[in-house]
Order: sequence, then C-alpha cells, then structure tokens
Amino acid sequence: VGLAWRVLEGGEPLYLEDASQAPEALFLSGRRNRAAYLGVPLRDAEGRTLGVLSADTAEHGGELFPEDRHFLLALAEAAGAAIARLEALRQAQQEAERFQALAELSARLEALDDPKAILEEALEALWQIGGFQVACFSEATPEGLRLLTVAGEPPEAWLERARQERYPPGRGLMGQALLTGEALYTPFYPDHPQALPERAALGLKSAAYMPVRVSGRTVGVLSLLDFREAYRENPLSLLEFVARRLERALEKAQTLKELHRTREEALKGLGVALEYRDLETAGHTERVTALALGLAKALGLGEPDLTHLRLGAYLHDLGKLAIPDAILKKPGKLTPEEWAQMKTHVALGEEMARRLGFLPPATLEVIRHHHERWDGTGYPDGLAGEAIPLLARIFALADVYDALTSERPYKRAWSHEEALAELGRQAGQQFDPELTRVFVRQLRRG
Repeated sequence: VGLAWRVLEGGEPLYLEDASQAPEALFLSGRRNRAAYLGVPLRDAEGRTLGVLSADTAEHGGELFPEDRHFLLALAEAAGAAIARLEALRQAQQEAERFQALAELSARLEALDDPKAILEEALEALWQIGGFQVACFSEATPEGLRLLTVAGEPPEAWLERARQERYPPGRGLMGQALLTGEALYTPFYPDHPQALPERAALGLKSAAYMPVRVSGRTVGVLSLLDFREAYRENPLSLLEFVARRLERALEKAQTLKELHRTREEALKGLGVALEYRDLETAGHTERVTALALGLAKALGLGEPDLTHLRLGAYLHDLGKLAIPDAILKKPGKLTPEEWAQMKTHVALGEEMARRLGFLPPATLEVIRHHHERWDGTGYPDGLAGEAIPLLARIFALADVYDALTSERPYKRAWSHEEALAELGRQAGQQFDPELTRVFVRQLRRG
C-alpha cells in the first residue's frame, strides 16, 4: 500500500506526473487531486536499501522539475551515507561495550571458585550483553537436563514448567544440543522441526543453545530465550565466548575442590597417624571432629568456620611429633620437667602447621589454644574467658569429652553420664559456661 512500496520493491527512482492516476497512491487529505510524486531509494554505502525518500505536490499543487529529481537523488545519497555512518558508529560502540563487558566477565570469573556464583555471574552478564529475555543453564543429570540457574525476565508460566521438567538427550532443541554436543540457533522457534509444541504454546519465539563441557564431559547446556520477538541477531558467537569462559572457570573450581579434598584427606590421615603414636583410642580424630562440628553447627556457625575447625581438629596434636616417646608414652605420672616439655606441643604444633603455608589463622588458633582454660590457668598463653578463640573453646569441650570416655593405659573409660557431669563441674573454670551448657544439652539429646 502506498507508492513508496513501488520504489522499495523496484529499487529505482519513481516519478509520476499525476499520482492520482495510480491506484495504490494514498492521499492523506482523502481527496485524490492531481499531484506529482517523486520517490528515490535511500541506500547506504554498500548499496543496501534503508528506506524511501519521497516528495509530492499534493498539498499545494504544482509540478516537480528535473532539477528537483536531481536534488532529491543527491539528498537521498547524502542521507544514506550519513545514516550508514551513524549505524556503523552505533555498532562500533556496541561492540566496544560488549568487548569491555566480556573482558570484565572473564576477570570476575577468574576470581571466583564457587560453581554456583560462577554460573550466576556468567548468566547475568550473558543476559545483559545478549539482549535476550532469558539466559539460563540446565545441568546434565542421569534423568536428563534440569534447569539450574536463570537470569533475566522469564515468563512465570515457562519458569514454573521448566523447573519441573527433564530433557533427555535428543528431546527438543536443548536435548539435541546435549546429544550432539553442537550449538543450535533458531530465529523463529515454532518453525523448527524439533520445536516442542508446549514450548511454542508458551510463546517461545527465538532460542539458542550451547553445550558446556568440563574435563571432556558435557555438564549442561547454556540457553538464550526470547518470548517477545523472533529473528533476534544470531547470538552463537557470544554464547560460545561465554561458554568457553564458563567452562574454564568451572574446571578451575572443580580442580580447586579436588585439591582441597585431597589436601584435607592428607591432613586427616596425619591426624589418624598421630593417634597411633600417642596411643589414642582408634577413631579419636574422627570422633572429636564430629563432636566439635556438631557443637559449632548448634551455635549457628557456617562456612568458613566449619572448615577451619575441621582442619584444626585433624591437626590439634601435631606438635606431639616433637615430644620424645619416653614422655609421650610414659604410663605413670610425668615429672614437672616432663610436663613442662609436654605442654610445648601446642606451640610446636602451631609452628609446624604454619610452615605448611596454606592453613588459615583460625585453624592455627585451634591447634595453639585448645588447652587454654576459661579461668586463665591453661597453656600456652594463659588466655582467659572470651580472649580464647571461639573455635578453640568449642574444640576443647569435644576433645576432653572424648578423652574422658576413652580408655587409656593410665585410666578407665568414663561413662557418658560421668563425663557430662565432669563437663558441668568444669563450666566456668576449664570451659566456657555457655558453650558447655549447649554441648551437654546436645549430647543428652543425642
């Protein structure tokens, strides 16, 4: 409808001496008066048609002369070039902003080691940069793909359904990406032969999918979805960039997690080895660790305190490696000189643990201060009350309870009730009274 369409479709200037004779001509006044019309294509520097520049004499009458045509053609050429320059500048600015955003994303991902935080950061950036309505990650499980993390403005109906469904390999476009390991983009989702009718019914118009692999295994699929408009700009290059950075960050996080696990197992093994040298009851390390962590959780502590406490529990007697067997394994009472040497094991343990180079200060505090007493008569520093680090106060209760209830060469194993009664008597003297109350109550319930 309208003469401009003849110019657009023909790609050539159109001059009509009397436009009222053309059936498709539209007159805004509603009166088809005699009027001249001139339309020329508006093109960019590469010859692509951007639109149509039109002039007519319908309002005032009169004619358009040859010089008017030349002027309009020159004006269209100049306007096309100007518009093209503005568009190129806009695209350059967008690319610069995108490049900067992706560079910042790479830096942020490098600084993270928690997989959940890595995913959230990557998806938020992908949504902001890509311009799609939704960015999401679905993890691969034995049952199929499961929606894990979402960023953007997802429609409620889609979100509710997506959280309940699983996509086995090959089901829909996302399942196909999982099956083949190849990226997929559909500018108009309902037309794709593998489109799921239920997704099309929810209004999905444009979608792109990119598999994510870590250590050679596909761990999920990264998706960009739009329920508002179809034929979005192909986002696969952007998706691939983010997917590769995401893979790198997740692989690093996985490696760090495995490193921490291996390191912790080694420290735990060292703690168990110390049991045998110190003639501790088998399982002492695991028992005191479990007791201490249980009390810490009852007090509302979370990470990283629990990890610091756990490592301290593994290594609490590390310094006994430096104590001679004649003292450490002596069945009778120690002389004052021997006892003074025995007490050095906490400071020696802290120094040995510090030289490992990776243990946090809170763990070192457990090793050094778990023999301090609430009344200030403990060792090695004679700390009192809340000056004793909290984790050391927690561990002291667990350590003494297990020592009381375990058989040693020089004593019998106390009963559970006897040990709890002794802890109660020592509240306010050897132990933090409030922590003792919580610990005793917890052990009675257990």
